Order: sequence, then C-alpha cells, then structure tokens
Amino acid sequence: MAKDTSRISITAHYTGYLWYKNGLSDRSFSTSKGRWAYYGLYAGDKASRILFGTDIECILLQRHLLIDHLAEQILAEHGEVQILELACGLSPRGYRFCQNS
Repeated sequence: MAKDTSRISITAHYTGYLWYKNGLSDRSFSTSKGRWAYYGLYAGDKASRILFGTDIECILLQRHLLIDHLAEQILAEHGEVQILELACGLSPRGYRFCQNS
C-alpha cells in the first residue's frame, strides 16, 4: 500500500501558527497542531535566544520576510508574473499577495 504523503507536516503547522502569531497570516492558516507545536517548543526557543542570541522563531521570520521582499521586488520590476511556491504547507504568502493587489 502506498504511503500518503499529502498531509501537512508538523513543521508546516508550526510555521503557520508562527506567521499568524506575528501578524503575517490570517487566522484560517493557524491550526491547533501548530499552536501546540509552538508552545511545546517555546521554552527551548527562549533558551536558544539567551544562549545563542537567536531562536527558531527569529530565523523563520527573517527567512520568510526575505522571501516576501524578493517576491515583491520581482513583481515591482516585472509586473504581472507567476510565482510558484513549492512545499508551501500553510504559507499565507499567496493569500497576502492577493489581498494586497
């Protein structure tokens, strides 16, 4: 029997909740699994910030804000283009871009 690989990963749930928590996503992209994952990792993430000066939340936010910035630059320079976001999980990027246009 073939394994179903279409499910959304726990990392996508986590990231979806992270975006929502930081005002980058609509509530519909936030899941209870993501909230549980976020708060389950909360203490370790805060310890990482103290010990290493950064944490997963900061790294993910920087990464996705940079992707948004680059996509916005491409749209500004080239007008209407098609952007394909692979393995996007619960990414609200397409939703946000449609809301802003």
